[in-house]
Amino acid sequence: MARVPLAAVLALLALLSAASARADESAMPYAQQALLVCEQADHVAPAQREALLQMGLRFAERAVEIDHNDAHAHFAVFCTLGKLVERQSIGLETMRNVRRLHHEVNQTLELSPDHVPALLGKAQMLVRLPRWLGGDPDEAARCLAHARAVQAAPPVRLARIDTTISESK
Repeated sequence: MARVPLAAVLALLALLSAASARADESAMPYAQQALLVCEQADHVAPAQREALLQMGLRFAERAVEIDHNDAHAHFAVFCTLGKLVERQSIGLETMRNVRRLHHEVNQTLELSPDHVPALLGKAQMLVRLPRWLGGDPDEAARCLAHARAVQAAPPVRLARIDTTISESK
Protein backbone atom coordinates (compact mmCIF):
# COMPACT_ATOMS: atom_id res chain seq x y z
CA MET A 1 0.00 0.00 0.00
CA ALA A 2 1.19 3.47 -0.77
CA ARG A 3 2.10 5.74 2.10
CA VAL A 4 -0.02 8.86 2.44
CA PRO A 5 1.92 12.01 3.31
CA LEU A 6 1.09 13.18 6.83
CA ALA A 7 0.51 16.71 5.50
CA ALA A 8 -2.31 15.42 3.27
CA VAL A 9 -3.98 13.63 6.16
CA LEU A 10 -3.65 16.69 8.40
CA ALA A 11 -5.09 18.97 5.70
CA LEU A 12 -8.10 16.68 5.32
CA LEU A 13 -8.59 16.59 9.07
CA ALA A 14 -8.40 20.38 9.26
CA LEU A 15 -11.17 20.63 6.66
CA LEU A 16 -13.28 18.12 8.55
CA SER A 17 -12.68 19.94 11.84
CA ALA A 18 -13.77 23.23 10.34
CA ALA A 19 -16.93 21.63 8.98
CA SER A 20 -17.76 20.01 12.32
CA ALA A 21 -17.15 23.26 14.20
CA ARG A 22 -19.85 24.93 12.06
CA ALA A 23 -22.31 22.11 12.66
CA ASP A 24 -24.18 21.70 15.91
CA GLU A 25 -22.17 19.96 18.59
CA SER A 26 -22.65 16.34 17.54
CA ALA A 27 -20.43 13.40 18.41
CA MET A 28 -20.65 11.92 14.91
CA PRO A 29 -18.17 14.24 13.11
CA TYR A 30 -15.57 13.70 15.82
CA ALA A 31 -16.07 9.93 15.80
CA GLN A 32 -15.82 9.90 12.00
CA GLN A 33 -12.61 11.94 12.10
CA ALA A 34 -11.13 9.59 14.69
CA LEU A 35 -12.02 6.52 12.62
CA LEU A 36 -10.56 8.15 9.51
CA VAL A 37 -7.34 8.78 11.44
CA CYS A 38 -7.38 5.20 12.69
CA GLU A 39 -7.60 3.95 9.12
CA GLN A 40 -5.03 6.40 7.74
CA ALA A 41 -2.52 5.59 10.47
CA ASP A 42 -1.76 2.33 8.69
CA HIS A 43 -0.66 4.28 5.61
CA VAL A 44 1.75 6.83 7.08
CA ALA A 45 5.37 6.42 7.99
CA PRO A 46 5.89 4.80 11.41
CA ALA A 47 7.51 7.97 12.75
CA GLN A 48 4.29 9.91 12.06
CA ARG A 49 1.88 7.21 13.18
CA GLU A 50 1.84 7.92 16.92
CA ALA A 51 1.21 11.66 16.54
CA LEU A 52 -1.61 10.95 14.11
CA LEU A 53 -3.18 8.36 16.43
CA GLN A 54 -2.89 10.70 19.42
CA MET A 55 -4.82 13.29 17.42
CA GLY A 56 -7.40 10.65 16.49
CA LEU A 57 -7.74 9.65 20.13
CA ARG A 58 -8.45 13.29 21.05
CA PHE A 59 -11.21 13.38 18.40
CA ALA A 60 -12.67 10.13 19.73
CA GLU A 61 -12.55 11.29 23.35
CA ARG A 62 -14.30 14.52 22.34
CA ALA A 63 -17.02 12.47 20.65
CA VAL A 64 -17.55 10.48 23.87
CA GLU A 65 -17.63 13.74 25.88
CA ILE A 66 -20.37 15.07 23.61
CA ASP A 67 -22.45 11.89 23.61
CA HIS A 68 -21.56 9.12 26.04
CA ASN A 69 -24.28 6.96 24.45
CA ASP A 70 -22.78 7.00 20.95
CA ALA A 71 -21.48 3.53 20.09
CA HIS A 72 -19.37 4.89 17.21
CA ALA A 73 -17.62 7.31 19.58
CA HIS A 74 -16.65 4.49 21.95
CA PHE A 75 -15.54 2.36 19.01
CA ALA A 76 -13.38 5.25 17.76
CA VAL A 77 -11.64 5.35 21.16
CA PHE A 78 -11.14 1.58 20.98
CA CYS A 79 -9.69 1.77 17.46
CA THR A 80 -7.26 4.63 18.00
CA LEU A 81 -6.18 3.59 21.49
CA GLY A 82 -5.78 -0.02 20.33
CA LYS A 83 -3.37 0.99 17.60
CA LEU A 84 -1.42 3.10 20.08
CA VAL A 85 -1.24 0.23 22.58
CA GLU A 86 0.10 -2.13 19.90
CA ARG A 87 3.32 -0.11 19.89
CA GLN A 88 3.73 0.16 23.67
CA SER A 89 5.99 -2.03 25.71
CA ILE A 90 4.42 -3.82 28.66
CA GLY A 91 4.14 -1.59 31.71
CA LEU A 92 1.59 0.01 34.01
CA GLU A 93 0.37 2.43 31.35
CA THR A 94 -0.15 -0.42 28.90
CA MET A 95 -2.11 -2.39 31.49
CA ARG A 96 -4.32 0.66 32.18
CA ASN A 97 -4.82 1.16 28.45
CA VAL A 98 -5.72 -2.51 27.92
CA ARG A 99 -8.31 -2.22 30.70
CA ARG A 100 -9.65 0.88 28.94
CA LEU A 101 -9.75 -0.99 25.62
CA HIS A 102 -11.90 -3.68 27.23
CA HIS A 103 -14.20 -0.99 28.64
CA GLU A 104 -14.55 0.90 25.34
CA VAL A 105 -15.28 -2.14 23.20
CA ASN A 106 -17.72 -3.50 25.79
CA GLN A 107 -19.43 -0.09 25.97
CA THR A 108 -19.69 -0.08 22.17
CA LEU A 109 -21.31 -3.51 22.20
CA GLU A 110 -23.62 -2.62 25.07
CA LEU A 111 -24.90 0.35 23.06
CA SER A 112 -24.93 -1.51 19.73
CA PRO A 113 -24.78 -5.31 20.21
CA ASP A 114 -24.57 -6.02 16.47
CA HIS A 115 -21.69 -3.58 15.76
CA VAL A 116 -19.65 -5.89 13.50
CA PRO A 117 -16.38 -3.87 13.57
CA ALA A 118 -16.50 -3.88 17.39
CA LEU A 119 -17.22 -7.61 17.47
CA LEU A 120 -14.28 -8.26 15.15
CA GLY A 121 -12.02 -5.87 17.05
CA LYS A 122 -12.90 -7.49 20.36
CA ALA A 123 -12.30 -10.96 18.92
CA GLN A 124 -8.93 -9.93 17.57
CA MET A 125 -7.97 -8.27 20.88
CA LEU A 126 -9.02 -11.31 22.93
CA VAL A 127 -6.94 -13.63 20.73
CA ARG A 128 -3.84 -11.45 20.76
CA LEU A 129 -3.78 -10.63 24.48
CA PRO A 130 -2.25 -13.06 26.96
CA ARG A 131 -4.77 -14.46 29.45
CA TRP A 132 -3.31 -12.39 32.30
CA LEU A 133 -4.30 -9.23 30.35
CA GLY A 134 -7.80 -10.52 29.61
CA GLY A 135 -7.14 -12.66 26.56
CA ASP A 136 -9.86 -15.25 26.03
CA PRO A 137 -9.97 -17.36 22.85
CA ASP A 138 -13.38 -18.82 23.77
CA GLU A 139 -14.96 -15.37 24.12
CA ALA A 140 -13.21 -14.35 20.89
CA ALA A 141 -14.88 -17.28 19.14
CA ARG A 142 -18.28 -16.18 20.50
CA CYS A 143 -17.70 -12.64 19.21
CA LEU A 144 -16.72 -14.01 15.82
CA ALA A 145 -19.81 -16.23 15.70
CA HIS A 146 -22.00 -13.25 16.55
CA ALA A 147 -20.34 -11.17 13.81
CA ARG A 148 -20.94 -13.98 11.31
CA ALA A 149 -24.60 -14.19 12.33
CA VAL A 150 -25.04 -10.43 11.87
CA GLN A 151 -23.11 -10.02 8.63
CA ALA A 152 -24.53 -12.03 5.74
CA ALA A 153 -21.34 -12.00 3.61
CA PRO A 154 -18.42 -12.26 6.03
CA PRO A 155 -15.37 -10.23 5.05
CA VAL A 156 -11.89 -11.68 4.72
CA ARG A 157 -11.08 -10.32 8.18
CA LEU A 158 -13.56 -12.80 9.71
CA ALA A 159 -11.69 -15.70 8.17
CA ARG A 160 -8.31 -14.39 9.38
CA ILE A 161 -9.56 -13.97 12.94
CA ASP A 162 -11.23 -17.39 12.84
CA THR A 163 -7.93 -18.97 11.79
CA THR A 164 -6.10 -17.14 14.59
CA ILE A 165 -8.67 -18.31 17.17
CA SER A 166 -8.35 -21.91 15.99
CA GLU A 167 -4.57 -21.72 16.28
CA SER A 168 -4.71 -20.24 19.81
CA LYS A 169 -6.85 -23.02 21.27
